Amino acid sequence: MTRKSGTLSEIFRRRRSLVKIHDGTPVYQQHLHPLSGASLILARTDARPRPVQGRYIVGWLVAESDRLWHYRNFQTETEARQFFENHKKSGPPQNQHFKNDRQVAEVYSWEHSFRLSTMALSVPQMESVVRKLSQIFNMEAPEVVFKPKKRKVYAEADLENNKIIMYRPHLALLLHEMAHLVNDQVNKDKWAWHGPGFMRTYLGILSLFPILAKEGKLEELAREHGLSIAREQGVPASRLLRKWHNQCSNTPHCDPTPT
Repeated sequence: MTRKSGTLSEIFRRRRSLVKIHDGTPVYQQHLHPLSGASLILARTDARPRPVQGRYIVGWLVAESDRLWHYRNFQTETEARQFFENHKKSGPPQNQHFKNDRQVAEVYSWEHSFRLSTMALSVPQMESVVRKLSQIFNMEAPEVVFKPKKRKVYAEADLENNKIIMYRPHLALLLHEMAHLVNDQVNKDKWAWHGPGFMRTYLGILSLFPILAKEGKLEELAREHGLSIAREQGVPASRLLRKWHNQCSNTPHCDPTPT
């Protein structure tokens, strides 16, 4: 959806919804937005008092919530279905309700067992890894800055300046931050910092390093942690990874593993 700032209120109401989606609500259509984890819902509502006129409602449902935060009502099902089809690919609004990083603690817990046990890299090795990954994702290679310090934060991704700042030199930390940059630049994911889109991208990058990720094992453990992971079909970075696999499978010069 390409609209000027402030005009979104013309489509979705900007206030807490009075509409609660429960087991008895007749939901006619539902579309899961893969990157944010939010769902666009088309339902019939008899809520009292109704927020606006119209028994059909289309709105975004935050993951793990039962209330529509942004919605619009319609008098006829035909109007509602047309609106649903027009807006299901746009993604939910980029505000605090949909950008909440709900699973950050679970992501850190899941990767705790391997992130600091992976190989330590020199700066040239870090630069080599991000350069090869950037070629896969058709993006400009980020600058890598190594500042060895004892901090609670092990590494940071500077999205605005396309930079990775490393405080510890471990490979998994580098890949985590690279996944943030890919998720931002390639997926255009502006919703959750460690959301479903990031997790699918991170798992895809980890899969390129067999020394870290045995086939399917890390994803299996991530799901056991209750992490939300986007489907590959809805993530642009996954399409680029499949293309790379088709072109470079078993070709030594394509391997991004540091030597």
